[in-house]
Amino acid sequence: MKEEEDIKRAEETVQKYESELKELEKEFQIEIQKIEERLDPSKESFEKIILKPSKTEINIRFFSLVWLPFIEKEGNINPGW
Repeated sequence: MKEEEDIKRAEETVQKYESELKELEKEFQIEIQKIEERLDPSKESFEKIILKPSKTEINIRFFSLVWLPFIEKEGNINPGW
């Protein structure tokens, strides 16, 4: 008798925890949907900002000058090197 009652109580406890788990899973899914809606990039509004550089913000890191001579003879231009 006692063993049957223990089994019955254990089964009731399992059912109780399973129903609690299902309820928690539903709440979890609802929270996920709320977060996804709040973080949806297609609903995000953007503001256009125009930035104008000043002369102090321009840095020249590398400068080079290349000169390649060409020779023009009778209307034809050929490299002179």
